[in-house]
Amino acid sequence: MLKSGRPEAVDKIETAAGKLFSKIPMTPNQWTLLSVVLGAAGFLVSAVYRNLGQSVILFLAAFAADYIDGSVAKYRKKTTKLGAYIDGVSDRFVEAFIIVGLMFYDAPNILVDSKISLATLLFFSTMTSYTRAYADHKKIVTSENDLRKMGGLLERFERVSILLASAAASLYYGSAIIAYASLFLIVLSGITVVQRILYSVKEAGR
Repeated sequence: MLKSGRPEAVDKIETAAGKLFSKIPMTPNQWTLLSVVLGAAGFLVSAVYRNLGQSVILFLAAFAADYIDGSVAKYRKKTTKLGAYIDGVSDRFVEAFIIVGLMFYDAPNILVDSKISLATLLFFSTMTSYTRAYADHKKIVTSENDLRKMGGLLERFERVSILLASAAASLYYGSAIIAYASLFLIVLSGITVVQRILYSVKEAGR
């Protein structure tokens, strides 16, 4: 929603981030790889050591590196189709590492089991990406501007930000926050999937 709703503000933030992190001698693809490595490390800490504090720190670092790669690529004018593809695939890995990693922490059942809620969230997060990618693949929505407009109520940035914020807050206020956040994100992600499908249907009818 932020990217599609206020693209100019997002571009300014990305430019500032790209300028800052371009000073570090790393290529955009190296930032992308770093995000996956950090995400995998966070998942392992969750699965093996069950240390929520450390896993949240690693997940936040992975999410930051995942944002930096695109910003650096745009600032250095080194955006490529291959880089965009690798970035998109890594996005799915990092988000999956975060969601599945949080399944290892016990949370009270809010309407349904918290692990089922997180599994459902993983499904909807995948579908939000799939509905957009498939519309592009079938050449229903192809231009970058139209793909941006397709955004919907809750895009990946907001989804992961809210989930990580709830995980961090759970360190102080209890794991119930993760359960509530996952249900909240399921609803908004479901609405986003429907919005993207309807947008694609509308574009196909033109």
